[in-house]
Amino acid sequence: MKVSRALPSRTAPSEQTAAAEQTANANVLELTFNEQSWTEIFDATNQRVFVGLQTPGTSTTVEGEPRFV
Repeated sequence: MKVSRALPSRTAPSEQTAAAEQTANANVLELTFNEQSWTEIFDATNQRVFVGLQTPGTSTTVEGEPRFV
């Protein structure tokens, strides 16, 4: 399973718009599954934000309050 997370980065002033978009997505995880995976994700408020058996080649986006476990 590949997990990507939008994180704020240091950018030049001309790239402030892109940085603002990244910051707005700080609560989002993008998941891509390369093999069958049982996945259960909880956010910082201990709310289950994602659960299920995922098939290879699928992707999903999960939103919640960071820190995810």
